[in-house]
Amino acid sequence: MVYLIAGAISLIVSGLMIKIGPRLGWIDIPDGSALKAHARAAIPLGGVGVFLAVHTAMAVNASFDWGLFIASALVFVVGLVDDRFQLSPKVRVIFELAAALLLLGFADLPLEITNPIHVLVVVVLVVGAANAVNLFDGLDGLVGTAGAVAGVGLALLAAGRSIDGSFGWILASALVGFLVFNWHEARVFLGDNGAYSVGVFLVYGLLTVSPTATAADILVALAVLGVFGLDMVSTLLRRRLAGVPMFLGDRSHLYDQLNDRGVAVGVIAVIVGAVQVGFVAVALGIDSIANPWLITGIWVVIGIMAVGLVRAAGLLSTTQIVDV
Repeated sequence: MVYLIAGAISLIVSGLMIKIGPRLGWIDIPDGSALKAHARAAIPLGGVGVFLAVHTAMAVNASFDWGLFIASALVFVVGLVDDRFQLSPKVRVIFELAAALLLLGFADLPLEITNPIHVLVVVVLVVGAANAVNLFDGLDGLVGTAGAVAGVGLALLAAGRSIDGSFGWILASALVGFLVFNWHEARVFLGDNGAYSVGVFLVYGLLTVSPTATAADILVALAVLGVFGLDMVSTLLRRRLAGVPMFLGDRSHLYDQLNDRGVAVGVIAVIVGAVQVGFVAVALGIDSIANPWLITGIWVVIGIMAVGLVRAAGLLSTTQIVDV
């Protein structure tokens, strides 16, 4: 029942945002620029529904976590402001760092804010995940599909480790509800508010399914960032090859180039979901391996093969890079 509540809240609030957004000034209108791929106006407030759905469902499930609420609320509000007024990248990163510290200091996690290694791990994960999800949110249905699969992956990983996996199911349900209005042609986007929130949710989820906080557990759980991580790595490589700063935007992401080659937006979302299923399957398959160095080696090999394949396919093009 709690999962139905999460999906219903996300669906209903997303629908309400379609009506309310334009009156509040939160509306993304296509302007012909290189960075806007959508053909009709949409509301960048889908994160409102996902945010409320996750926390409400957790409260109903008696698993509400004030630390997660505070950390995700911070990036959620920053995202709302950024969607309306365009904050600088440095300001956004500062608030992401603050959210990481709040998550570490107040959430029910197996890590300690007094441990510098734990601080580094959470800061890297939160800043990396928030920006990876935001970078990936470029076509209809992508983040919702990949995020929902990630949520299911978290739940299955938790089941294999004999711990509570309800958070993964709640996150997946909230994103499925959002997808109803985000599938092509989307009427609502996650917006930065939703992308940053989902990034924090994913980090919280992978840390909660790693109760011993060992390197092996966390490395395996990182599979939930599978396609998000792949896109971020390819983006860094592409912009490095082009000799441009990281914070310049472009329409040359892997999904953009598939779309440019004639692949329909809906099909791309399905492909993304299938690739994410593959990452989750790999994680579940190697979860019984106890050696963190072996796990690291496996991920390095997978990463090299993935980057090699996308480069061989010509998907590391450095075209269409523009200043944002």
